[in-house]
Amino acid sequence: MVFFGPSMFWAQPGAGLVLQQWAHLATAAFWLVAALGFGLLTRRLRSLLLLAVFAVVFVAAISIAVRLIAPLFNVQLVMESI
Repeated sequence: MVFFGPSMFWAQPGAGLVLQQWAHLATAAFWLVAALGFGLLTRRLRSLLLLAVFAVVFVAAISIAVRLIAPLFNVQLVMESI
């Protein structure tokens, strides 16, 4: 669910994609902003192992947050569409 843009559908049956033709671009822009934030938070970190662990936790936390927040905006994430 890391590339969530193409899998976001409105919760109403037959309503279609949330982001239409911009789904991939919107997802890339979202992760670019997230990567910039991650870079600012970890700019003083020197340990490569610690950086890798933080990166995995950061991506997992954002992916889970998107999955949990989507229903608040009347959106479904559908794995079959990917």
